[in-house]
Amino acid sequence: MADDTAIPAAPQATAKATAKAGKKGETIVVRGQIDGRWRGGVWFGPADTTVDLSTLTPAQLAAIENDPLLSVKRA
Repeated sequence: MADDTAIPAAPQATAKATAKAGKKGETIVVRGQIDGRWRGGVWFGPADTTVDLSTLTPAQLAAIENDPLLSVKRA
C-alpha cells in the first residue's frame, strides 16, 4: 500500500511562489489601448492604472513590462 502522506514543497520552491516584484509602495503606472488588455492578471485600459509592485510576482511584472501594447512607467 502506497503512503499518501503529502510531501511539503522545498523551501526555495515556496519562496519563489510567494516572491514579490517589489516592496509595498513601489509602483508602476501602466496604460493600455482603448479596447483594454489583460496582462499579468491585471486589466489595463486607456486610463493610467497604478499598480503596487508588492501585489505582483516577478513573472507578472515581466509580462506587463515586456508587452509592446502597454506603456509602463516606474513611479
